[in-house]
Amino acid sequence: MERPTVLLSLSDDAWPYVEALGRAGFEPITDPMDGLARLARGESLDMAVIDCDGDIAQAANLFEVLHEGRQVPRFQYVGSERSPAISPNLFTDLPASLPQELFQTLAESDRVRIERIVSHGHASPEGFWFDQDQAEFVILLRGVARLRLEGDNSVEMKPGDF
Repeated sequence: MERPTVLLSLSDDAWPYVEALGRAGFEPITDPMDGLARLARGESLDMAVIDCDGDIAQAANLFEVLHEGRQVPRFQYVGSERSPAISPNLFTDLPASLPQELFQTLAESDRVRIERIVSHGHASPEGFWFDQDQAEFVILLRGVARLRLEGDNSVEMKPGDF
């Protein structure tokens, strides 16, 4: 399986992000010119992180080149209108009880999907094994979780773990 690509155009030192994305199975690209050259060769970029605290004109230009003529999922700038279907805060609109886990897609492209998953102690049925083709990167924000992985390995997670 090909690793999803992430273009990082950051004004500060990007190495912590590069390391974390690499461990999560992504191919980080830190040179915007390399990213643009890939696009010119007909290759795709799955996601881009553009630092708007640096040169605003450069960030806006890169954003336009990356998305020209295509509908793309994007995060909203502060102060702009948001879709009423998705809250701008992950901890907003949390149901008090759920019959099953709640999955909400926050952003999506051809090869990357970012979801908010809300669970109140839900577990897969005994003997059930969830198998998928996609790589998955999980960050636990609240509570605790236990993930059972292939080979009877399990991972205990607490807030902040990924």
